[in-house]
Amino acid sequence: VVVVVVAALAFVGVVIGSVALLAGFLTAPTIACEDSDAFDAVSRTFTYAGAGLPRLVSVRLRFAFGVLLGAAWRALRTALVIVLGLFLLRVGAGDGAVDRALAVLASMGEPPDAARLGITLGDQVLAGVMALAVAGLVLLWLADLVSRVACARAAVYLILRRDIDGVPIDRIRTQPEGGGPLTAEGAGFVEVSRVGEPAS
Repeated sequence: VVVVVVAALAFVGVVIGSVALLAGFLTAPTIACEDSDAFDAVSRTFTYAGAGLPRLVSVRLRFAFGVLLGAAWRALRTALVIVLGLFLLRVGAGDGAVDRALAVLASMGEPPDAARLGITLGDQVLAGVMALAVAGLVLLWLADLVSRVACARAAVYLILRRDIDGVPIDRIRTQPEGGGPLTAEGAGFVEVSRVGEPAS
């Protein structure tokens, strides 16, 4: 009995783990697109995985390749902006100022041979501005990557929903106009009586 139970639990663990690994990303887009609960998100994940793992993996890999391609292109553009900015800074401020600022950045503060290099407060300010600019560009790249991943997850869900459930991609469940009934009267209830008042 123990062997059978262990084998059954191992089988269930492998099934649930593989589905979570391959299709677990569908839960958040399901809740976002359908305005549903966690139970619907989990059940729909298993439904789409059961409807055909090859199709799910194929769609996911295509969008993952698109995300990687777009993120790599954005990273290349970010690196080119940094290199071009450094070149223009060398042209405008001079090689010495840029080298001293890079020495400050390399030592994460004042380098040990600051006196020999002739580092001044201006060089430290320049190093801080350079660090902020590079950090800003990297944060923009990371924000772009996050948005690409979120859009790809939603797109994969909408495509699978179209192929499996037959729902058009442009149909997103939304709240009814006006937000629905907010009062008992608006919901159709009729007031019969109130405590302390004669019946009406």
